[in-house]
Amino acid sequence: MSALVLTLTNIVYQTSRYGLSTLFALGILGSILNIILFSRKQLRQISCCTCMYNNFKHLFEKKNTSILDFLAASCANIVSLSWGIIPTLYSLNNVYPGSYSLAFCKIQGYLTHTSLQMTRVFLVLACFDRFALSSTNAYLRQFSQVKIAHRSISITVICCLLIAIHLAIYLNLVPGGCGLTNTVASIYNSLYTMLTVSILIPVSMFVLSILTFYHLKQRQNQRRQMQQQRSTNQEITRDQKIFFVLMMQLSLYFISTVLYAPAFIYGLATANVIKSFERQIIESFIGGLSVTLIYLYPALSFFAFTLASKSFRLELRKLLRITMSYRLQRIRIEPEYLQNTTNKTNITTNRPLPTF
Repeated sequence: MSALVLTLTNIVYQTSRYGLSTLFALGILGSILNIILFSRKQLRQISCCTCMYNNFKHLFEKKNTSILDFLAASCANIVSLSWGIIPTLYSLNNVYPGSYSLAFCKIQGYLTHTSLQMTRVFLVLACFDRFALSSTNAYLRQFSQVKIAHRSISITVICCLLIAIHLAIYLNLVPGGCGLTNTVASIYNSLYTMLTVSILIPVSMFVLSILTFYHLKQRQNQRRQMQQQRSTNQEITRDQKIFFVLMMQLSLYFISTVLYAPAFIYGLATANVIKSFERQIIESFIGGLSVTLIYLYPALSFFAFTLASKSFRLELRKLLRITMSYRLQRIRIEPEYLQNTTNKTNITTNRPLPTF
């Protein structure tokens, strides 16, 4: 066995063990914090575009609809990370359960795929919400409503569960693991995955982000014409911050899927090719890296929000202060309570304190 093969094998093993475990820990913690912070009243009532449109303040008194999309995405992240990473870590030193349990094979493949797909679609919905809310068109702004967000989330969940139902039906035990054995289902899964993950979702997010930025510029021009003066530096900075938030999320998604499409296409094109052992190891290394990157967005979305959003950072600090204050109060109150209780008990019984 060559030195290259040994090196790549070791890298794959170490990346799976430490890389995936780190992503899992960060992702679960970040998703829980996302749910807590997005559930707070301040973030539910502050729109991500509030700082841009002082003339639209009446629109932002309602619950922020994009927050609902991020809440749903955080819940989906927990499911995808749990079902996707935990079995992978377990199989490093044990037999993969999906290689001998048909039920586990179907459940793990189905839930991992659908939850990841829900996370991506929820991000597109959040981008559309900000695009609609930033528009000067009153008809488009009507789509940024809580009832529409609830319906969109419900429809997304149902559609993602139905469109990938072939995985729950046709996933089967294969030598060394779990996979699709039906040819038609395999072709459908390949086309559907390529079309959604690599084309429709990233293109939709990119177009919506560009259109949102265009709306910001259009709004600046309207203010300039109405006020007959140049837009202030503060207004320009606010618009830049909103665009930065959009670009941060879009960039993280692109990084997480950059290797998936090429590796997927290459695997399909060379499925029937006889390969050497070294080539198989290299392909396994690239395939493992592409799968690891898939979990980047659900694992690091919390840190993307923290880095890009000032409102999110402020709410996180408030939450940490409340937690620390609560802990300090318990530390101060409990000893005093115990001391008073002990004194009362000894006064009632007229017995000395026991010594140890």
